Amino acid sequence: MYSKPEVLPPFLVFERNAKIIGASAIRMANTFPDDIAPLRADYVKTMGTEPPPTPRYIRTHQLSASWTTVLEISPSSALLTSYNGTPYKRFVQGVRARPFHIRQGWRQESVVVPVFQKQALTIARGSWNRASNPTAGVR
Repeated sequence: MYSKPEVLPPFLVFERNAKIIGASAIRMANTFPDDIAPLRADYVKTMGTEPPPTPRYIRTHQLSASWTTVLEISPSSALLTSYNGTPYKRFVQGVRARPFHIRQGWRQESVVVPVFQKQALTIARGSWNRASNPTAGVR
């Protein structure tokens, strides 16, 4: 025997959907940090990778060790920021990178950041889909 599907009046459907969407922001704020953590670690590793050493260039390793990310989440938004407080970062990996450092193989923010932004957006969309659809992934 088959069970009869339950038919809800439109106002109950709208009310139910409003509750689900209202709770979705909270669910996403709780799950998104775990979802984005591997990408954050990969970004720090990518930007912190040093090129092969050169004979007359002495490294302090301060630049590669100083990369970090900060994730700020509110019910309406998430902001992922990367940071490196090394004073000379802008001359090696930043907007004023010198040709010598680029030729040596230092990763440039202008190249790496857009790639990671696309990946972060994909992760955020997946988190939102799971948060806004309570039955997603349930068999």
